[in-house]
Amino acid sequence: MKKRVLIIEDDESISEVLEYIAHELGCDAMTSTYALPVRQIATLAPNLILLDHWLGDSLGVELCSKLKNNLSTKAIPVLIVSADVSAQQIAKDAHADDFLNKPFQVKDIEEKIRRFIVKGGSANASIAV
Repeated sequence: MKKRVLIIEDDESISEVLEYIAHELGCDAMTSTYALPVRQIATLAPNLILLDHWLGDSLGVELCSKLKNNLSTKAIPVLIVSADVSAQQIAKDAHADDFLNKPFQVKDIEEKIRRFIVKGGSANASIAV
């Protein structure tokens, strides 16, 4: 069974790039341009979530905190994707499993996807400070 990546990104061009990369790594990709309800994410059961920090009318980190505080979603690895210079701290504060700075290199996102799902990396990897 293919691993599933949920991409929550309001910039469609970035979402398309992330979706393409996930497909190239043999994953199914689901995309959304807005924060989904935790219950819906639990139903989708992704193996990894790539979550934009700024989602137009909401913050991805708020969704991340909700996911990490919910029994049915807390084990899903979440990577905060952000152009904010403090992305690492933002991800840490939201209890995300990792972060990715925008603009990103394709090899960087490939490495992160491989680490978390293609090779079965730890869902509880700590973010270095």
